[in-house]
Amino acid sequence: MDRSLVATERLTLAYLCTHLPAIRDLAEAGSWSENLEWAIGKVRDGGSATVACRELGLSPEGPGGVDETRRSGSAGPPGSTGGRLVGLPEVVLTGQYRCPSGRCSRRGQRDDRGRVPFCELSDVTMLFHADP
Repeated sequence: MDRSLVATERLTLAYLCTHLPAIRDLAEAGSWSENLEWAIGKVRDGGSATVACRELGLSPEGPGGVDETRRSGSAGPPGSTGGRLVGLPEVVLTGQYRCPSGRCSRRGQRDDRGRVPFCELSDVTMLFHADP
């Protein structure tokens, strides 16, 4: 497969994962939720995000009418911010969270409450990759 097509597919997957809650809201308001869920199911099963977006009339390159304000995904109970052992120096890891399947280019960080981001497509937490 052409490298540019692979890069486009990864970016489109990241777009879908990032904006899926807002896209679902648009689909509900426009009465095309069933079409959206059918297309997302195909993407989850390994289908092309680019094809799904084209079929749904979504454009990752343009504004697309998707509201970027969205809920913040979390894993674990609210308020869980990790632990610290008294007497030991604080351990600081730097890195980014990445797509759990490795299919898209999305990157994430913990939110302001320390919650881990999750993949909107597969509904699992993203994987942390420490900086070298």
